[in-house]
Amino acid sequence: MLEQLKALNLDILNITSILDIILVTFVFYRFMRIIQGTRAVQLIKGLVVLLVANTVSSWLHLYTINWLLQQVMTALVVALPSCFSLS
Repeated sequence: MLEQLKALNLDILNITSILDIILVTFVFYRFMRIIQGTRAVQLIKGLVVLLVANTVSSWLHLYTINWLLQQVMTALVVALPSCFSLS
């Protein structure tokens, strides 16, 4: 067991790395608390599905599907700000 822990090479884990992980975790937690119960949750779920589908289609070399998903993602860059407009 001790040998396995030594093999993990924990030299890269220093105080800066730990603070970085804590900060990212806190920001992510606050973001999730802010959007909880809003329409943004559904929107983010849809974006995650698109990203996963895009990645899978790229891995499987499904060029047409991948191209279509890229076009949808490009359109979302334009459409998302209008979803969150104040009017």
